[in-house]
Amino acid sequence: MDMEVVKREIEKQTRELMERLPVDRSEPLITKILWRNLYQIVILLTLQFRVFNEFNARKLEKRNMFDGIHRNELFMGIIG
Repeated sequence: MDMEVVKREIEKQTRELMERLPVDRSEPLITKILWRNLYQIVILLTLQFRVFNEFNARKLEKRNMFDGIHRNELFMGIIG
């Protein structure tokens, strides 16, 4: 890749950025798109910890924690 091509692409983006109007002070810092992304992250982390907890809540004295996992319908419903 030629460095001049990279330089032109960077300059073009900077020029477009400089031509944009400034953001008004009354506009929110966290936009609707950012709120949506934050909400998705919270939901995904909650579900991930829920699944992690379901595996860890099984009987500790058993050596194989996956033994009989497919026979428990409630567990399979939560994981699925």
